[in-house]
Amino acid sequence: MGFLFSSQRAVRRYVREVTTRNELANLEAAFRQYYDHYGCWPVVEADDYDNDVEAVIDEDLIDILSGKPDILLNPDQIPFFEIFRVNSDKEAVNAWGDTYGKPYRVKFDTNGDNTLDFNGEVLHRSVIVWTEHPEPPKNTPAILGSWQK
Repeated sequence: MGFLFSSQRAVRRYVREVTTRNELANLEAAFRQYYDHYGCWPVVEADDYDNDVEAVIDEDLIDILSGKPDILLNPDQIPFFEIFRVNSDKEAVNAWGDTYGKPYRVKFDTNGDNTLDFNGEVLHRSVIVWTEHPEPPKNTPAILGSWQK
């Protein structure tokens, strides 16, 4: 019975990690599409374009990406990102964080050099999205990032 319980827990952990990695990749793609359409990042003020900008993905940012009506930063109401996690009443369930409730974070290359510094590692990307790994297995990084395989 103990073997079965630990296997079930490992499968749940794997499913949560795969779900989180997919959402990270989808969010990164949504930010890139937003930039391609509007020519700017959705949370950056014009005077912030000298340095790369980091932000926590919150409900307001998800509203921008999902194309909700009357959102100033997405006046064309283009749905760049769809919320996939819903409860039984079809309402969004913390779609701005991972499956454990930890927040997603994003960093934008606002100075245009196509590099982002992440904890001392230089990444050749225009945007990255990440979260802390809630249950890192052995030999696994404590961060889940959109740039990781």
